[in-house]
Amino acid sequence: MDDPPNRLLCMVRRIEPSGRPHGLFVVGLNSCRVERCDARGWGYIGLDQIREVFSRLCGDHSALPVASKGDIVLVVAHHNVLPIWDVGLEVLSGVPETRKFSFTMDAAAILKALANIGALLLMHGHTHVRSVKRVEGYGLRELQQSSEFYEPILVLGAGSFGLFPAKASDPPSHFQLIEIEAENLKRMDWESSSKVANRPRSWVMTERLVQHNCFWDPKRAQNELARFEMARKAREAEAAYENSQSWSKLHKHPNLGGNLKKWNEVINEFLKAVQKYEPGVTRTEIVDLVDALFANPPSESELCGFKVEEVLLKRWRKRSIVAKYRM
Repeated sequence: MDDPPNRLLCMVRRIEPSGRPHGLFVVGLNSCRVERCDARGWGYIGLDQIREVFSRLCGDHSALPVASKGDIVLVVAHHNVLPIWDVGLEVLSGVPETRKFSFTMDAAAILKALANIGALLLMHGHTHVRSVKRVEGYGLRELQQSSEFYEPILVLGAGSFGLFPAKASDPPSHFQLIEIEAENLKRMDWESSSKVANRPRSWVMTERLVQHNCFWDPKRAQNELARFEMARKAREAEAAYENSQSWSKLHKHPNLGGNLKKWNEVINEFLKAVQKYEPGVTRTEIVDLVDALFANPPSESELCGFKVEEVLLKRWRKRSIVAKYRM
C-alpha cells in the first residue's frame, strides 16, 4: 500500500520482494523545499519531515503497513548531503542570482536523525556525479551513558544515465544496481565512457560493495522519535521553514525581477492575512508597509521568529497607535 504525498511532499512506498520474508520500504524525502533564483542548488529537508515520515513507518498512520523488524528501509532524496566538489572562492564574488552551490543546508541534523532512527542507507542525485561514502559519528548518543557510535550510514550518489559526456573532463554515464540477497545488500556501479550519442553503449562494472545492517528496528526508531529533543527540534524546523517561505514571497517584487501580476497576488495574500486580525487595514496601507520593509529591513529576530504577515500586522498596529497619539 502506498502513502500518497503529504503537505511536505514526502512519502513511503512498500515493495514486496519475491522470495524474501520481509518487506522493502522506500522513503522519499523532499529536499527541494527552498526554490529561489538566489538559492540555486540549495537543499533543505527539515526534522519536521523526518519525524512525520518515520512516524508513519512506526504506525502513526493506520491506513499504512507498519515496517517490521528485519524490513529494509531505503531513504531517497534529491540533493547531496555530503560534499561532492569544491566551491571556488570566485563563486562567492558573483551576483547571488548566478551563484550555484550543491549542498543540503541541514545535512548534519538529517544524518544524525537517520543514524539514530536506524535508516542507514541514503541515496541521492542532483550532482550527476557517482559518489559512494560511508559516514560515522552522526549517531552518537550524548544522552546515554555508553558513548558508542551506531552503524555507519551509506550515502550513495547516482551519476547520469542518459546524459552523454561531451568533454573528456565530464564524468562518465552511470547507474547503480542494488540487489537484496538474504541479509546482505549488494551495490554495483556500472559506467560507460561513450561520447557518441544515439549509439549503443558498452557498460563496465567498476565497483561492488556489500553493506550490512540496513534493516529496520522499530523499537530503536520509536525510542528516537519519542525523545523530547526530536519533537522540539521538529516543531522548530517546521516553524523556521514556514517563516522562510513567508519572507521568500518578497522576491517576487517587480524591482527584483518579479512578475507584476504575481506580485499583486502576493499583496492580496498579505492583505487577507492581516485583515483576519485588523479588518480595517487597506490595500494601500499594506503596499506602503511592504515598501517600508525594503527601506527599513526587519531585524534578525523578526526574520527568524515571525512571518512577514506578522511583521506587517505589528508595524500597522504600531503606526495606528502613533497616529492616535498624535491626534
